[in-house]
Amino acid sequence: MNTETYRIIVAKTTSSEAREILNKELDKTLPKYQQQWNENLALAYLEYLTSQELNSVFTERNSSPYLKKFQEKQADIGQSMQRKSSDLLVKAVAEVIGNAFQSIAP
Repeated sequence: MNTETYRIIVAKTTSSEAREILNKELDKTLPKYQQQWNENLALAYLEYLTSQELNSVFTERNSSPYLKKFQEKQADIGQSMQRKSSDLLVKAVAEVIGNAFQSIAP
């Protein structure tokens, strides 16, 4: 991590303690955002594949007639997910870093 806040946390603790604090805060914070992340991911997939196609890939795996389409659309789905979730990711990371900083503040 390369933020000023993280550097302050490392300066007040150690690098390994800072990682431990961040991991603890990640574990506490991420569940709060997981549902929205999952919804964004589902919407990103549904932009390029129907629910029938997705179900087929999930249940039939390599035998699915839609596997090739699923594989070909991964970059598009990834870009869609990035558009849908970048603000959410920034918000979650800011909360994690803020909470980590608060946990070491006197």
